Amino acid sequence: MEKGYRLLERIELGEPKNCYEKVVSHRHLIESIHLHLADLLNTHAGNSMIDREYGLPD
Repeated sequence: MEKGYRLLERIELGEPKNCYEKVVSHRHLIESIHLHLADLLNTHAGNSMIDREYGLPD
């Protein structure tokens, strides 16, 4: 199954909101997942707007 770009990637690329271009490169897809997980796992407590306790303790 082909996956499209994530929302923030589409914004970063300047894609219009109705554009759902498919990711054709597996390398890009793996890099996208890697960056998303790195951002998620490197969130420190107090840096998230959803909950002050969300994230890794310092």
